[in-house]
Amino acid sequence: DIIHPICKKVMGIGAHNSFNCLIYFLTIDKTNEHSFWKYYYSFLPIIQEENFPYYYNENDRNIICNTEAKKDIEDIERKINEGYQSIKNHLKKGISYEEYKNNYIYVLSRNFARNISILTINTLVPYLDMFNHANENNCDYQFTKDGVYLIALHPIKAKEQLTVSYGYNLSNVRLLTVYGFTLQEGYRMS
Repeated sequence: DIIHPICKKVMGIGAHNSFNCLIYFLTIDKTNEHSFWKYYYSFLPIIQEENFPYYYNENDRNIICNTEAKKDIEDIERKINEGYQSIKNHLKKGISYEEYKNNYIYVLSRNFARNISILTINTLVPYLDMFNHANENNCDYQFTKDGVYLIALHPIKAKEQLTVSYGYNLSNVRLLTVYGFTLQEGYRMS
């Protein structure tokens, strides 16, 4: 059984909880100096607070106050707060709300949904999660029982950036609230 016992107790077992379990795992494991994933953690980018609306100052928040993004932002902030409240008593002392929030944002912006039987399970795929988004991506990925495979969609030139799609037809609101960026105005998703 690969689900941490505390994760079962605190968050239950269910497809929607695999996301919370990843946050819990990341929050705990990043404090483990002997973690198998220590090298990967060292490559995670520092969250650029100006990119994610959950870190905006009051003036910037007021700008988006009357936009369609407001509801999505409030929903994710509610989930961050609820998640922290549900596990804070199970976390090591010294792990702050801000640290938990950063880990939530890492999982939010880096997880891959994987269909297993009738469940959709959220998973982290180290290094593949560092690929940038492109609407006209040159790579795709495929999960198999043996792992995940990166597939070139056409011949790729030397020094050409490898890109994947984070999803097709994503709105700028979704790109901002989940990935911390938007596409230029007038950009048409095909």
